[in-house]
Amino acid sequence: MERQVPEVFPETISPEELALGEIRAKNRQLIQLRWIFAAFIFIILSISHLSGGPGPGSWATLFLVVFLPLVGNGLFLWWSSHPAMRNGDEYRKWFNLASLQLDFDLVVLSIVVYVSGNVKSPIWIIFVFHIVLAAFFLSYNKALRNTLAIIFLVTLFLFLDEGIVLSNIQLARLLSFNAVMLFAFFLSHGAARHVFRNEAVFQELLEKTREYSVTDGLTRLFNQTHFFLMLTRNLEESREKGRPFSLIILDVDNFKNYNDGNGHIKGSLALQKMGSLMKSVFRKSDILAKYGGDEFVVILPGTDKVGAYLAAERLRERVEGAKFKGGEGQPMGRITISLGVSSFPEHGESEDQVLDRADRALYFSKESGRNRTTIYTTELDEVDLDEY
Repeated sequence: MERQVPEVFPETISPEELALGEIRAKNRQLIQLRWIFAAFIFIILSISHLSGGPGPGSWATLFLVVFLPLVGNGLFLWWSSHPAMRNGDEYRKWFNLASLQLDFDLVVLSIVVYVSGNVKSPIWIIFVFHIVLAAFFLSYNKALRNTLAIIFLVTLFLFLDEGIVLSNIQLARLLSFNAVMLFAFFLSHGAARHVFRNEAVFQELLEKTREYSVTDGLTRLFNQTHFFLMLTRNLEESREKGRPFSLIILDVDNFKNYNDGNGHIKGSLALQKMGSLMKSVFRKSDILAKYGGDEFVVILPGTDKVGAYLAAERLRERVEGAKFKGGEGQPMGRITISLGVSSFPEHGESEDQVLDRADRALYFSKESGRNRTTIYTTELDEVDLDEY
């Protein structure tokens, strides 16, 4: 009796992958916008400089304030491709990088505004776009902090230029500037809040959809499709890292007898309880799945055949000692399970081999009396499973 691993697996998008993709895209967009930002500064200040309006005192200063965002772009491009960004909490790292980009832009923009005329600068309006970007790209808190920072910096610059006592015109200009910044913040935050709320709802729906697509509705363990996918991934990781993994296949002894005597509703409840018992025995890193009918499978990463056997025996003893309604009508007077164990690479080099040999060990457990665990050995290849 041979079971084969399907060749194609349906993939599902995880909310974590979606969020990571979004924050990476935001970082890339910030880098792309910085080229436009530098070009815009150059054009506006050049026009202002040539027309005799407020602006930097020399072309060298103009070159400096345009050169700063370009240098920053080079640094951010380099850092975004750094291997450190692929390790650990990737989302938090990319989020922090986006936050750092916005802070860098705020510093550069403040320098440009200050040297090109302060609140009379022709490019102060870019502060508004900066606030909108902070609101839409990161969060309410980030946008608020940057808005308050802009208000503080420009107020400070004006006092440094004009002194503590401002004229009525200067004060009106400052108040108008601050009012525009606050208005930009509240307007962008109001719009961004709906975007983030919809994104959160979408991710929640995606999480539920993903959960339903990979779990068995009765036992809340993984389903057979996801088991095959995880079996392939574990084999690839084990080959890459040079470590073993083990597979346990189990089923309920004489389950048809239990269903016939107690009805299918109690049979379903018994399978639910089996799933709960499995969760209480195995590690969180182990992959538990309902294989079909009354069969279950467990993948134990980084575990050899001895460790898998001990874990299988713990489950067998836990099931044997548990009370199932109607279990006394079973041939052994209680619900029991039989289990088979195989390990990679000792018992097979492929998914099919590991799965088939655990299956052979399971059938040997059932044929030799049930309520026991068998580790695959080469002698089991002589057993004709088609008879069972």
